[in-house]
Amino acid sequence: MASSTTTNTTNPNYLSTINVVNFISSELSGDKNSNNYFSWKQQTLCLIESQDLLDFIDGTIPPPQRPPKIPSATAHDGKDINNNIVWRTDRLVKGWILGTLADPILKDVVNCTTARDVWLELEKMFTSSAPSDDPPQPHATLDEWRHYLPLYRATLMGEWDKAKRIIDSDPHAIKARIAFTLETSLHIAVGTGKAIRFIQNLVDIMPDDLLGVTDELGYNALHVAARTGNTEAAKILISRRADLLCVPDNFGDFPVHLAALSAHRETLWYLISETKDDWLPSPYLGQTGLKLLCIVIDADIFDVALYLASKYSHLATLRFGDGISALQRIALKDSAFSSGERSLNFWEKFIYSVRRAKKIHRRKQVHQQALELVKCLCKNMEPLTYRWASGIYMDVMLTAARLGVHEVIEELVATFPAAIYSDNSDKQYIFHVAVENRSEKVFNLIYQTSNLKHQYSDLVDKSGNTLLHLAGRLAPSHKLNLVSGAALQMQRELQWFQ
Repeated sequence: MASSTTTNTTNPNYLSTINVVNFISSELSGDKNSNNYFSWKQQTLCLIESQDLLDFIDGTIPPPQRPPKIPSATAHDGKDINNNIVWRTDRLVKGWILGTLADPILKDVVNCTTARDVWLELEKMFTSSAPSDDPPQPHATLDEWRHYLPLYRATLMGEWDKAKRIIDSDPHAIKARIAFTLETSLHIAVGTGKAIRFIQNLVDIMPDDLLGVTDELGYNALHVAARTGNTEAAKILISRRADLLCVPDNFGDFPVHLAALSAHRETLWYLISETKDDWLPSPYLGQTGLKLLCIVIDADIFDVALYLASKYSHLATLRFGDGISALQRIALKDSAFSSGERSLNFWEKFIYSVRRAKKIHRRKQVHQQALELVKCLCKNMEPLTYRWASGIYMDVMLTAARLGVHEVIEELVATFPAAIYSDNSDKQYIFHVAVENRSEKVFNLIYQTSNLKHQYSDLVDKSGNTLLHLAGRLAPSHKLNLVSGAALQMQRELQWFQ
């Protein structure tokens, strides 16, 4: 091995052209309890072995020392030149490894001297030398992956006859980890999003316990079906093991969360319809339920969000550790409301009315559903104490004022009149925020419906600014760009000052 390494390192420049991404598909991330270290290690070894550089991490080569700069090849003997090449090659291998690490992990090993030092430190970080009563984690070795490569290919292509012959000749194949990420043939088949016959045939010959096998992310086959929007595969799996609906992955996400994250509306509705309220653990309770509702809102699936908010009223009263609530999440979606739509000129309205009637109808439907969602969340917050409710709505009011979403402000003030007094850490009330961000619809709403407009005009914020000071500032760029030309922009700014 040493001799082959010497041959390769006589001219390591060609190594710098190697695309590491072709070998290592994802960066190393996670912690000691949940990580992708094993699959990352196998892929990295493939890269290093393919270039015959294993000596640099297995201890065969002594730790290379940085040699002095070599001004010319004739000025030093062959030993100096070889030392320089070995050191450069080690730096290259170290760079390959460091380049595939997530930032939190990189910070812990970036000061390691050699490629082997980095390799050993990572091994120490992600493997435990202490004895454990837990069964060993299943894994896919390089030899096993090569052995089952024909099954992997047959699964990808949906060629059931070929796959069946392999499984018949090797009973272990049906549960083998045929990918470095610990996926089985069932994971791969479901993830392709096609070949439903292949999936049905495979499920038919699998025992129930194998349907729940997970990969390195904690995904069972139903998680994969949800993530890829494979509704038909989900139906096949649930018909055999409905309990998979209530199995979280390594990150605490249920299949419904993954369907929502990928915005697969049809799959999401199906999974919701099959998940019973009395099943535990439930994806609809507590922080897990709030996370689901917020994901659905972010994905603009407001019909599902309205269903969840109506059925599980407690979700409106919850917040994450950073203070984010479901109401805050919808307030951030200014495009979901009619106030967030850009005004169209005559010709744009004509074109849209003729060619995009369906799209306009869909947008109106979204606006209506978003408004209904806000009303539902506000109603569900009514029983809360002032302290609890204000902890939720104050940030929402300020966000809505900043983005110009007057619909949210209207509903909140109708439910909690004291919300009109919401202020931020700079002692700016929503009137100040509306002026500073040129949210004219919010400004007009407060000005026309509140007796507080005169009080607001005299109030100063933490920096001593009045409304006139804020109006005198340059508007945010996205507001200035609503009109073209410096003259029109100046006119618009003068109107605010007046």
